[in-house]
Amino acid sequence: MWNAVRDVFLGKDIKGCCFYLRKVNNLGLKTAYERREGVHQYVRKLMALPFLIGTHIFPAFRALKNVAAT
Repeated sequence: MWNAVRDVFLGKDIKGCCFYLRKVNNLGLKTAYERREGVHQYVRKLMALPFLIGTHIFPAFRALKNVAAT
């Protein structure tokens, strides 16, 4: 994926990490993340929020929060 990002954003300083996997571990969610598709998809959606247009981030977060509360 990072190669594709570099190809699109030529000459830009691209930084990123998979810190969320460490956070999943620290929160004790590793087993659920690995075994339950719903948990896996939810965490992935949370981690995708920064890639949205700025004005869409908070509404998307609220929608995810509502899903978690059900």
